[in-house]
Amino acid sequence: MATFAPPLLLALLVATILPTISSSLISSTALCDFYIKLNGKVGDPHSSLAGWSGCGLELFGAPQPCGFTGVECDEDGEMTSWDLSFADLTGTIDGGWFFANRASLEKLRTLNLSGNGISGSFPHDLCALSSLVELDLSWNEMSGGIPGKECWGGVLNLERINLSENLFSGELEDDLFLDNAVLSHANFAHNARDSLDVDGRGIIHPGFTGALPSSWPASLEVLNFSENSFNRALGTSLCNNNNLVELILNQNFLSGAIDGCFMKLSNLRLLHLQQNQFEGELPDFDSFYITEFRVGDNYLTGGLPSSLKNAPLLSILDVSINYLTGDLPASFVSPHLTVIDMRDNNFTSVIPPSYADLNALEILLLSRNSLVGELDPGLFMLPKVREVDVSYNWLTGAIPSNYSESIDIVDLTFNYLNGTLPETISASFREFYFGDNDIVGDVTNAICDLVIAGSLQEVTSCEDLACPAGYHGNDFGAPFQGGCVECLDAVCQPFLAQSTCPEGCQMNWTEVFNAVNDEDSGAGTAGNNGGSNTAALESGGGMGAGVMGAGIGVGICAIVGVGAFVWRRRRMEARFQEVVKMVEDDERGGELRMQRRGDDFNKFKI
Repeated sequence: MATFAPPLLLALLVATILPTISSSLISSTALCDFYIKLNGKVGDPHSSLAGWSGCGLELFGAPQPCGFTGVECDEDGEMTSWDLSFADLTGTIDGGWFFANRASLEKLRTLNLSGNGISGSFPHDLCALSSLVELDLSWNEMSGGIPGKECWGGVLNLERINLSENLFSGELEDDLFLDNAVLSHANFAHNARDSLDVDGRGIIHPGFTGALPSSWPASLEVLNFSENSFNRALGTSLCNNNNLVELILNQNFLSGAIDGCFMKLSNLRLLHLQQNQFEGELPDFDSFYITEFRVGDNYLTGGLPSSLKNAPLLSILDVSINYLTGDLPASFVSPHLTVIDMRDNNFTSVIPPSYADLNALEILLLSRNSLVGELDPGLFMLPKVREVDVSYNWLTGAIPSNYSESIDIVDLTFNYLNGTLPETISASFREFYFGDNDIVGDVTNAICDLVIAGSLQEVTSCEDLACPAGYHGNDFGAPFQGGCVECLDAVCQPFLAQSTCPEGCQMNWTEVFNAVNDEDSGAGTAGNNGGSNTAALESGGGMGAGVMGAGIGVGICAIVGVGAFVWRRRRMEARFQEVVKMVEDDERGGELRMQRRGDDFNKFKI
């Protein structure tokens, strides 16, 4: 009997192992077929994609799929995770591939093909992968619609889906994932974007449109539909999802009022509704855990809810570019505030002194309101502050001379700050704007040294920084490339770093034309006719003495007179004209508001 043992054992081993090997070889063939059809790189022995680089070679001796980079298997050798993210894949996924190979993928829980250049339509047969828990197709070029409820009803274990950063479009079924009891994260962001066709012509991809799907499973925690084209009222159905932690719907065309029920979601941390078309007043809210409250760039009116200041974990507050009125919140309970953005409204109070106690604050944007009073020097001494913008207000008093070492950008333009520039500056700015105030005298050595040391521009002398009294410059109050333009005299234009001369100063239009023409051509010569020589300062950003953003230009005001009184009247008229332009713009369909969208959201990258 002993002589028959080896053949018998061999037969048993073959009978046990062969099905497993056969199944693995089939999986290897299928995966290599998928990889090659998506133009995956093969034949590179140094490739970081171990296993995949051997695809297309002789199958015998090729690595098995469990040894492929990004492939994980269970103890039985069945694939459970497949990650080919950022693998330089292009082309389209063959329709029916997933269905044809569903037997080899029946235990697959994670599929990640993000960060490639895959195009074509959504492969509907993905819904045949009934064990799928995570699906990530983000950062590709896939387009067209996505399947409806009949498809997703076959993937009831799905917990996370990410289809963001593609070109998907069309309307979505309202109850797309309602039958799924475990879905927690759904990301469909940024499918609306512009691109160029092969002839260089612009193409607008609207992304998802119509009504936002409102019926979701109770398990939902994160919903992101930002940067699409949903264009209906938001409604209140999402208020039934008490487990929501993040609701991110910015940059759509959602309309109507923001219902108070959203403010009562007890687990909500992030509420991003900025850059839509919401109107009405903001209701009070009771969300204890809110950390980011962003409703900027809408059509909201009224004042801020009093409960806002009581949010103990608030980190980012953005109510910018609305029509809000009243006082700024007198104080905030949260010690975590890093960003306060309340610019472009019509707040009329002083800047509360309690803001100088917000030690976590990094960005304070209060420009284009009607704020009054003097600047609190403590705002500029906060230990983490990086930017303070209080431009286009009615602020008075002196320019502070002490600044935190962390501060990077200060914009004080278009106020009524007076006196002279500080003789000493305790900081090292990248950008410092002080034009169109009531500043007299010259650019001090402190400012000059600060600018020359820290500027990203070619600033080589103090005369590069600001036009003196009796002259005006570009929208930054700095010289044109053709030099500063002379006003009538230094009596009717007595201030440093101005962007226009008052009408009583009778601007020399020949000089204006020549200076601006040199500015546009980039070939002007330094100097001003009869005035002090001033070199050119490019107006494209960086340090200088003038206005960040849209300036008033070189227009003439309608008030006639001389001296500082006339100057103040001119600037009041300029502010009025700016408001008129905003009203006219709204009548034209909000074109200016659309241009302003996104200009400052890089400020939130902390």
